[in-house]
Amino acid sequence: MLKVEKGNDSMLDIQPGIEARRALLEKYLSGELLPTRKAAGAATHLSPGKTSSGREHVIPIQTQGTKRPFFYLHGDWTDNAFFCFPLAHLVGEDQPFYILTPYDFHGLDVLPPLEEVAAAHITSLREIQPEGPYLLGGFCNGGLTAYEMARQLQSQGERVDLLVLMDAIPPRTQAICSAIKRCGKMTETGQAKQLDLYLRMEHAYRYLVDKHSDDFEHISKSDPRIGAYFPPTETLRKEYPAMFTWATAHYQPTFYQGKVTLFWDEAEPFRRKWWHTWAKKQDQDVEEYIMPGTHFSCKTDYLEGMAACLRACLSLIPSAVAL
Repeated sequence: MLKVEKGNDSMLDIQPGIEARRALLEKYLSGELLPTRKAAGAATHLSPGKTSSGREHVIPIQTQGTKRPFFYLHGDWTDNAFFCFPLAHLVGEDQPFYILTPYDFHGLDVLPPLEEVAAAHITSLREIQPEGPYLLGGFCNGGLTAYEMARQLQSQGERVDLLVLMDAIPPRTQAICSAIKRCGKMTETGQAKQLDLYLRMEHAYRYLVDKHSDDFEHISKSDPRIGAYFPPTETLRKEYPAMFTWATAHYQPTFYQGKVTLFWDEAEPFRRKWWHTWAKKQDQDVEEYIMPGTHFSCKTDYLEGMAACLRACLSLIPSAVAL
């Protein structure tokens, strides 16, 4: 297990034009601009019969370099994915770096399972890089999605040379979600109503224990009703963490046969426990790194530590002319 210490606090000032890049990312995330899917020299057509769902996007951060592209699911739905710009710079200017935005559940009465979400991301990814080997990484909920993407790519005969899961979360509240689904089946309650019940229960719990969370504060900017104990359904469906939890609660993967690289934050070791009880018992090839900071500060104050871990992993991958 490799431990990386904190680096220079001035890392946010190292990239020229970062404010302009941040403004551009804000426009991408707000939907003002459609992200380009064309990299230098890359094929941009989809395979026959495959189309992007439009609920996930690939945003190019660095398109130049001799190495294979690294695709990163940052997992941040609160429009705070700006850390991806300095992260890409710290990893190295010779490393093409693309981010995959969180899957958009807006307007869906019934949520797709994780397998479908991962398949949609793969379709978008293939627009940039039609064939492997692939380099994948994901933070938090993005880690769980990246894991399923790697599993599907492998089952399709593709090679994944790097799979990095950073403070990844497991499927959660599985017992509660299963109980709601069983009751819904017995009472002939549709899936949309089942989801609404779960969201109401989840919101009530979080309101009592964590009503000042960053999640609620972010939603309150556009919908202050999130501050109520019983907000309306349309407000509840803006709680992305709860929506993602419901969509992934019944995820039971066929375990990935390749190497899994785990990044854990140093300050909150409890996050590491789930892997040892959920996946590590069956996944055979596992490597772990410890990043300085907490789940949140590892991508802000201690971002250089995360970048050092990622740079070390990517340095082991043979260079190849980018597509």
